[in-house]
Amino acid sequence: MEYRIQTMQQTPAYIIYLLDVSASMNQLMEAGGEQKRRIDVVTEALASAVRQMVFRSTKGSRIAPRYRIAILAYSRCIGRCEKYR
Repeated sequence: MEYRIQTMQQTPAYIIYLLDVSASMNQLMEAGGEQKRRIDVVTEALASAVRQMVFRSTKGSRIAPRYRIAILAYSRCIGRCEKYR
């Protein structure tokens, strides 16, 4: 589905990020020519996306509320997950 309404204060974008924080996210992967944990790659990408949203929302020293963001994390267990490490 394609949306054509521009994101602005009157019509903010609602964005939900669903993050896997399970033990498998500690596995290494190739990223930018080096080995990084999967969770670190995801964290860097999310931080970059949020910085871009702030940049696009800033006029002078004022940040307009153009985005509504939710970040949800899921894993195999709740609380300390020693059994699965």
